[in-house]
Amino acid sequence: MKNFILLFALIGLFSACKNETSSQTTPVNDPAAATPAPANGNTLVISTKCYIVPTQTKDVRALQLIQSGTEVRGYLAIEPFEKEAAYGHYTGSIFKDEIIGVYISIVNGQLQTEEMVFKMDGGKLLRGVGPLVDKNVGILTYKDRENLDWSEMYLPTDCLSVKHTIDRAIEAHGKIRKLQNGETLPEDNKVPSNATRQ
Repeated sequence: MKNFILLFALIGLFSACKNETSSQTTPVNDPAAATPAPANGNTLVISTKCYIVPTQTKDVRALQLIQSGTEVRGYLAIEPFEKEAAYGHYTGSIFKDEIIGVYISIVNGQLQTEEMVFKMDGGKLLRGVGPLVDKNVGILTYKDRENLDWSEMYLPTDCLSVKHTIDRAIEAHGKIRKLQNGETLPEDNKVPSNATRQ
């Protein structure tokens, strides 16, 4: 009987050690870490794509999306020249020809959460732009979802070409998490305007 109890204790200890080890080896920033395997046993394909809004000005708008199945997440950087930039994290789901999601950004040390929709048009994305309203739920939503302006076009680009811009959005995501946890950012840790960038 003692051997039987000892065997169960060892199995329990081995299982606990195995679970602890596997959770430590998964990187926190691994896109696949939060993605469950499909129920049918097939391999889930994860793809990363980058986009940029073509412009004749010094404004920069860059987007990196990581897609796994119908779930999408990534980073968006909006850098208007000589104005306050917005950097943040985007999460959404694909429904028919649209990506419907939420963009959480940091502007001048303040958090902003807004509804954001992209329409998939061939290889490019069209962002729906329209007036946003605060319905006291902590998220800005479209005032009239049926009448959005779809002229803001994001064209596919090599991710290396927007790496530095996307890196600023990834860095801002860390600051967003601190703000969401109730921390404050020092004045020199706030996001500078696009005019001060290299």
